[in-house]
Amino acid sequence: MTRVLALTCEEDPHADYVIAYLKQRGIDTYRVNTERLINDYSLSVRNGSFRIAGNGQTVHLDNAWTVWNRRVMPPDLSTSTPKELEAILRTETERTWDGLLFTHEGLVVNRPQAEYAANNKIDQLRFAQEYGFPVPDTLVSNDPAEAMAFYRSHPTICHKLQRVTVVERGGEHLISYTNIVKSDNLSNIESVRNHPTMFQAYIDKDYEVRITLTRSQVIPVAIHSQDSKISEIDYRKYDFENVRYQKITVPDHVTQFCHAIRDYYGLAFGTIDMIATKSGEFVFLELNPNGQWLWLELKTGYPLTAAVADNLTP
Repeated sequence: MTRVLALTCEEDPHADYVIAYLKQRGIDTYRVNTERLINDYSLSVRNGSFRIAGNGQTVHLDNAWTVWNRRVMPPDLSTSTPKELEAILRTETERTWDGLLFTHEGLVVNRPQAEYAANNKIDQLRFAQEYGFPVPDTLVSNDPAEAMAFYRSHPTICHKLQRVTVVERGGEHLISYTNIVKSDNLSNIESVRNHPTMFQAYIDKDYEVRITLTRSQVIPVAIHSQDSKISEIDYRKYDFENVRYQKITVPDHVTQFCHAIRDYYGLAFGTIDMIATKSGEFVFLELNPNGQWLWLELKTGYPLTAAVADNLTP
């Protein structure tokens, strides 16, 4: 019988929901809040065999266990840990978790090598283009002249990060969303030299689509971001009171593409963002191999928790 080892963190409502569902089904589940490894658990590997103990339970991993690579976090270190050793302790811990996720012979959702390969927007866009699926015209460059030429070649362009990064400033945690590049931004065009910067042709939307992928399912939810000025450029600027969410169906070619990109990267789970244009075309934006989905269930009532949990049982 399948058992599930959930590698996550204390503040993870997605894991809370999935583990509660699995327990209702009578599936043995063991949760490790990975940041608490030093204080609450012991982790050992000998000759390729892994043992994890904590909270009154000991797990000897065998093929019957599915490992859910949900949110592995660096360990909370003691205040007495010398600063010069912190990087070593975190690296050794990360390598040990990776060793488990690389070598486990049962189901792993997802293996780190698959997530690493799938986490590159440039390669995702290349795959989609070669597949024949529409993508926005995209430039990544640290050449200000090329960025300016790209701006002039499109009615509207936007700037986005290749990977979301949280920046701390003045005690606040800040995130850069997708933003329209306006004419008054061009006075800072030389700042492009600081690092390769991603620009895309901006595509007018009818709505946005968040697709949850499991090993067998493609579950699309329409996000009507154009209902609100707050979210019209990037739905992640949430306006839950005014934006509609609904479970939808998509054309067969969209479903087939989702299966293809999931399989290309060797993923057992992922989420995809697309744009649905006013002409009915679907445009691929990005794949997140470990994306969020719980808020879609809460907004639509569609049982995504069940789909994600069932995906952990072979």
